Amino acid sequence: MIRAEVQATHRDLSEAALQYLKCVTAHPIAASLPDFDAQELPEALDNYPFPLQAWPAIVDQRKLDQLKRITLGMPRLVKTIPERVFDNDPAQIAAFYNLGSETIAKMIISEPNGFDSALARVDFIDGLNGPKCLEVNMTGNIGGWQISFWEPAYRTTPLLAEFLETRGLRARVTDPLSTLLEHLLAEGVNAGMARDGALNIAVALDVASGASMARCLNQRYAPLRKALGLAGEIVSCAYPHGLTMRGGRLHRGQTPVDLVLEFTQKPTPNLVFRAFKAGKALLLNGYSDFVLNDKRNLALLSMHAHDRYTQEESALIDEFTPWTRMLVRGETNWGDESIRIPEDVISRRERLVLKKGLSARGETIMVGSRLSPEHWACWVKQALAEGDWLAQEYVQSRAYLCQWRESWAEHHIAWGLFNFGNRYGGAFLRMAPKAEDSGVINSAQGAAEGVLFEV
Repeated sequence: MIRAEVQATHRDLSEAALQYLKCVTAHPIAASLPDFDAQELPEALDNYPFPLQAWPAIVDQRKLDQLKRITLGMPRLVKTIPERVFDNDPAQIAAFYNLGSETIAKMIISEPNGFDSALARVDFIDGLNGPKCLEVNMTGNIGGWQISFWEPAYRTTPLLAEFLETRGLRARVTDPLSTLLEHLLAEGVNAGMARDGALNIAVALDVASGASMARCLNQRYAPLRKALGLAGEIVSCAYPHGLTMRGGRLHRGQTPVDLVLEFTQKPTPNLVFRAFKAGKALLLNGYSDFVLNDKRNLALLSMHAHDRYTQEESALIDEFTPWTRMLVRGETNWGDESIRIPEDVISRRERLVLKKGLSARGETIMVGSRLSPEHWACWVKQALAEGDWLAQEYVQSRAYLCQWRESWAEHHIAWGLFNFGNRYGGAFLRMAPKAEDSGVINSAQGAAEGVLFEV
């Protein structure tokens, strides 16, 4: 028997989601994904480490419009923070983001800064009070885009194929990778980088050998650039020495490079940054990560929603942002209530999480309800001492029913929505069984990944 609450959760995605849930719970094995050994997958995805959830989420246009509002709206607001909150003052920006000097802050915020074209992934939980943005990951090195390569496998699942056909549903998946490449092409052409009718892109990776990744990307890139009448290719490189400067242009070996995309956590080499600032190449996202990717930006939006933003922007922040504050000593508000930090953060342990400003993979997220009072108080003390943490209201996911082993179980889901400049780039889902939910739903911590169909 499916609980009424769970049915309501799936109905909120779409009526098709609820009807498909009834089909798959009656035939859970028939809804399993096929053997991926028989699927044509790019070599770059060999040994992909994360498990896949067999049952896709299915959203209708109403739900998709809501997802797009949060996906496009939240990164746009984050990009305004240097100007709206800090008045583009290099001293304030350098101090808040621990940049080391005003000179570095000036370099980051001065034009061209790449803010408008930056890549992002919005992570949110669809909670009991609606979707709430937990963080905006604004960096080139964001995961989850690989999910689109498994779309054909989902479509060949007999039960899903029959379900869609018998109901005349046209289901599509917004492909993050193709949307990203369309974005890169548009940015390159608009910036005049398509010299001599070609646009070459260098993808910076953590390892020197990226030939398989380059092949994978070029398979998607070739038809898109040809449709625009352009030549060019995608090449891979590794920082810091993968690119050189010759004749006033960046090069990867003998190939001139017009745009650099960073799928790496290594810092941008000076020659790449100089080429970007001189208008010789485009760079996504580069040094802007140090400002735009800080999780404390949500605290700034939460704090300043009604004194630095328009009425429309304030409404967006209020709708999609949980209560979030920097963890610094003093008094602040929670709605109409005045609270003290750290005293009330310690006493409200079960309602809060702690996060470090610059972190990834859920490694520095402390969920108060999962810790003892003593352990929580120790983390609050440590976070206060370090000075770059935030406290955020814990958002509990609604309950979804997903395949689990040879049957099913209630799960919690974290949504990852892609934003490329000002383009909606699709989504991937991470889900963990409700009984095993640690409070941090992250692929690196054991969550399965799933695909989103739009009908």
